[in-house]
Amino acid sequence: RRAETVSGRDEGWFEWSSAFRSYAYVLGIQAEMRAVETMAIPPEVVDMTPDVQKGSELLYHVLVQLLKGKARRIAMSCEQGNGFKLWYELIRGYESKIPGRHQAMLMSLLKPEKWASVRGDAFEVELLEWELDVQRYEQQTGKVFDDDNKVATVMRWGPEDIRTSLLTGGPRNRETYASARSSILMMIRGRTVIWGASGFTGRLVTLYLFEKYGTIGD
Repeated sequence: RRAETVSGRDEGWFEWSSAFRSYAYVLGIQAEMRAVETMAIPPEVVDMTPDVQKGSELLYHVLVQLLKGKARRIAMSCEQGNGFKLWYELIRGYESKIPGRHQAMLMSLLKPEKWASVRGDAFEVELLEWELDVQRYEQQTGKVFDDDNKVATVMRWGPEDIRTSLLTGGPRNRETYASARSSILMMIRGRTVIWGASGFTGRLVTLYLFEKYGTIGD
């Protein structure tokens, strides 16, 4: 499967780069990309082994097909065929500590607008993507997006049925983010299994067990 293109806008980079790092793993160059992100100076082809050079060329040609706007302009000014250098410049252009960038990242974490249109049974994918965004924020800023922020965000912006179940269930379900997350996933997965096996009645049983006892099954 081909990776998605990036618009080139700053606000789109955060989500796209997280997905592209995963795609880089499929290409077999994720470790080199991670190393490049922490380098003090850009990597040069003359310093690369033959295998690393091949990976760099592959990365370059993949990126130039995906980049648009500001990101493509960065690519046009970069050494042709040196994908690791291009990635270095992209990271520097989009993830450097420019005033306001990290505040914008934090705002998007505290108010995930995409959640507004997500049904409860489709929430797992969105939650996982949000958690990746949290990791990127923490890596770039050196700050911790703590449990209180995570639980509060889910309780305020999560799908209505998820929020209702967490509020009406036992308080231990949301004592920490780990417990809230476990409860959410158990409810989503349990609901799907029981719905498929027992229809509407099974779904009611699932919600009843979760809201009364904060768990599903034994």
